[in-house]
Amino acid sequence: MVRRGIALVTLLSAPGLLEAGIPLYRSGSGLKLDLGIRVQLQYYHLGDDGWSEEKLFFRRLRPALEVSFSPNWEAEAEFDFGDTVEGEKVEFKDVFVTYRGWESKGFLVTVGNEKAVFSRQLQSSSKSLTLVDRGVVGVDDFGSLDRVVGARVDGTDSMKRLIVAASVGLASHKPDASQMEFESPLNAGEDSNRGWSLSGRAELQPLGEVDYDQGDFGSEHLRFALAAAAYRWSNDGSRNGYTETGRSIREDAADLDSSRGVEVSGALRGRGLSADGEIQWVRGETTDRTFTGGLYDRGEAELTKLSLQTGYMVLREKVEVVGGYDRLDAETYGAAWKRLSLGATYYWKRQQLKLQCNYVLHWSFFGAAGDDPRAIVTQLQIVF
Repeated sequence: MVRRGIALVTLLSAPGLLEAGIPLYRSGSGLKLDLGIRVQLQYYHLGDDGWSEEKLFFRRLRPALEVSFSPNWEAEAEFDFGDTVEGEKVEFKDVFVTYRGWESKGFLVTVGNEKAVFSRQLQSSSKSLTLVDRGVVGVDDFGSLDRVVGARVDGTDSMKRLIVAASVGLASHKPDASQMEFESPLNAGEDSNRGWSLSGRAELQPLGEVDYDQGDFGSEHLRFALAAAAYRWSNDGSRNGYTETGRSIREDAADLDSSRGVEVSGALRGRGLSADGEIQWVRGETTDRTFTGGLYDRGEAELTKLSLQTGYMVLREKVEVVGGYDRLDAETYGAAWKRLSLGATYYWKRQQLKLQCNYVLHWSFFGAAGDDPRAIVTQLQIVF
């Protein structure tokens, strides 16, 4: 399967295909239908003294259909087939309708399966990340919302100096106590918790727009952004399969009653430099307030997360040196989990065709003091 995948990647690398994508349909009434795809083929090797694991797999294999009904209405449907190679189900990603009729007034409305607005790093598309993977603040494993089924509103002033956004919708939680993982209800398992989420953010960009996407291909002026965000998730009581008469029935799984988080973040772009920093404080409570296990102590989990990611173009539009630092503190960890990432990216055609290589040093892996593995992660990306 991977060999066939490599052949597919080689075919998709054809420059003409990268330029054009695939327009599927055009009509005189303005109806447009386009097909795009995001392919990320990743090699991953992690190990320490006495053990190692390695894997060659599709990190993402995402076809996307984009439909434009009129100047005011658009729709997108994106699915991830990456895990189907290993027998997992297809995942729903962006599946929503966008109304652009108020865009001239600074507002954009989206309804469907869309990202919550908590975490600046989450707002960055996976195709434009400086490092191969997001840091601990941008993944959904440790108390950050992912996609929710609901509505999202993005707003800005005419100069794009102030950015505001809000999201409300249903989000699911995986009861594995070693993490506090959220996911879209469209992808949730039968044992997941379900609840309502509300998130909001405000961002200042005094010197001009600072895109969520990472990487700077040589813009002349430096710009920076400062942001604050928060979210709240509350269990709706409909799916608490691991709680009976107020007590958890498993030692390694617990139903989450509520979670909330606060974010402070910033970003810098310009002159070939791209830098993002973010800190989050997250708290969660299980339905069983006596539960102890994984991240939880007597029904509570408190997490502090820090992530720094930066890249600098040493050869304009071709070679970028990158680095990052992550730290995750949990009350139940024996020591803070720290991660240092170093590497480089070679661009053939900006984010459409690139090769990334990262060397990652872990200390106290998942909070286990003395467990300090190292990883090599390489990823080929093709997007059209």
